[in-house]
Amino acid sequence: MNGRTVIVHLGDHEATATVDGTHFNVRSLWQLYQLLRMLV
Repeated sequence: MNGRTVIVHLGDHEATATVDGTHFNVRSLWQLYQLLRMLV
C-alpha cells in the first residue's frame, strides 16, 4: 500500500482508521472500503 501505515480500530458503533497519523471516523464498512480504495 505504497508504504502507508493504516491502522483500523473497530468499536461498538463505529470504526476509526488511522492513515499515516491522520484519523478518519468510519461509520460503516462501506466507508472503510471506500477509504482504503482511495489510498491504494
